Amino acid sequence: GPPPHPPHQVKFMHWDESIRLLSAKAAARIAPLDEAWVLSGMLPALFPKTLSADLKQRHGAVHMIAETLHGLCHASHGGVGGWMTPEMRKQIGEVVPAIEKARLYRGRGGEVMRAATARFLEVCALIRMPSGPKASLIKLASIDDSAKHPTEAIADAAVAALRAVSGAYFVPPAAGHTERLVLRYAKPLETDPNAALRRGYALALGALPAYQLRQDLGEASRVLLQATRMEADVEARDPEVRRCGIWMGGIWMGGIWMGGI
Repeated sequence: GPPPHPPHQVKFMHWDESIRLLSAKAAARIAPLDEAWVLSGMLPALFPKTLSADLKQRHGAVHMIAETLHGLCHASHGGVGGWMTPEMRKQIGEVVPAIEKARLYRGRGGEVMRAATARFLEVCALIRMPSGPKASLIKLASIDDSAKHPTEAIADAAVAALRAVSGAYFVPPAAGHTERLVLRYAKPLETDPNAALRRGYALALGALPAYQLRQDLGEASRVLLQATRMEADVEARDPEVRRCGIWMGGIWMGGIWMGGI
C-alpha cells in the first residue's frame, strides 16, 4: 500500500528547494513498491499542481513526476515508458507545453521552473516516451530557449536535456533523424552577439549524438574552433564562450580518437 506519509502530499512543496529535490528522489525509490497507487493516486494528484500559483508546489510537482517516472520505469519496465496508458502518456506530454503556455518562466521563480522542465524533458527522453516529429521539435525549441539562458545551472540542465532528447528522437529509426541538428546550433554560435547563447550552443554541439555529428562534422569542428579564439570585437569577448569551446573540443577529440564519432 501507499507509504504512511506520501511525499506528494507535503514534502514536494517544502520551502527549501533542496528538500523538494530530495523528496523527488525519494519518490523515485518508493514508486516501484506500489505501482498501482502511483498511477492511480500519486501522479494524478501531482499533474494539476504543475500549474499551481504557488512556485513551491509547481516546481516540486514537476520534479517529483519526472523522478517518479524515471524510478518506476527503470525498476519495473526495462527503463522505457511506452507501457503507460494513452491517457497517462497524454498527461505527461502536456506538462511542459502547459507551463510554457501559462508563461510560468516569467517573474520570480522562473529560473527554477526552467531547470525543472529541462529535467522533465530529459527524463521523458531517457525513458523513451513516444514522441512524433512535431512534438520532438517542440521539445527542442523549449530546450534551446533555456540553453541560451545566462544562468549556468539552467544552461547545463538544458544541455543535459538536449543530450537525452537528441539521442532518443533524432537518430534512426526515429522520424526526426532527418533533422540536421549541427546546423541548428552552429550558425548562431558563429554569428549571434549574445554571449550566453554562444556558451550554451557550444555545449549543445558537444551534447549531440554521434549520428548527428557525423553528418556535419567539418562544420561543427570549424565553429567550435572559432569559439575558442578571442573575438576581434572587444565588446563581444567572453572567456566563458572560449572555455566551453575548448571543453567541447577536447571531448570531441577524445570521441574521435576512441572511434565514437
